[in-house]
Amino acid sequence: MKAKNISTKPRVTKTTSARIATPSLVIKQHEQAILVVLAYLIGFITAFIAFKLAEDNSWSPIVEAERSQYEMMSNLEVLVKGGNLYAARNGIEHALSVYADREEEEDGFHYSVLVASVSPDNRFVHYCVQPTATSDTCTNFIYSSEEDVIYRVKNGEEQMSVLADLTTDSGWMEDGKLSLPGHQSVSADTPWKMVAH
Repeated sequence: MKAKNISTKPRVTKTTSARIATPSLVIKQHEQAILVVLAYLIGFITAFIAFKLAEDNSWSPIVEAERSQYEMMSNLEVLVKGGNLYAARNGIEHALSVYADREEEEDGFHYSVLVASVSPDNRFVHYCVQPTATSDTCTNFIYSSEEDVIYRVKNGEEQMSVLADLTTDSGWMEDGKLSLPGHQSVSADTPWKMVAH
């Protein structure tokens, strides 16, 4: 039998020094968490900028109703953004009419908004739109915010149009009725139903 050679050399073990946490090592270990935090930070900054722009009237109200005892009840507003007409209540916008340069009239589209105002009780929006660039009249509508419905303003069965030059004679009366040249609404609850006066 052969004898085994046993080495008498002392065994050398390698010792490693403790790792020092460097910024690059920390970033590598927590890369996903850092990206999530940065994404939230960017989102908050973007939202802050957007809300700040909204406070600085980037949306332009056409006409606001006079505020009285109804101010505490609602904050119904009329807005024009990008040529489109909206009614807004509590931050929720409803498109009423969209800008379009068309040759023929079509409901829901307009060339120009000549009148838009909120009723004294903040339930309705009256607006009168010029349907085409060549039209010399504006067509009247009522938006009911409680029902989320748009009504044609009518005298009997005929939809009311007003000469564009006479739109300044349109508006809400103190009792909540709508007044148009030569006409007024039957009641404050149905301002889209008109009678001659």
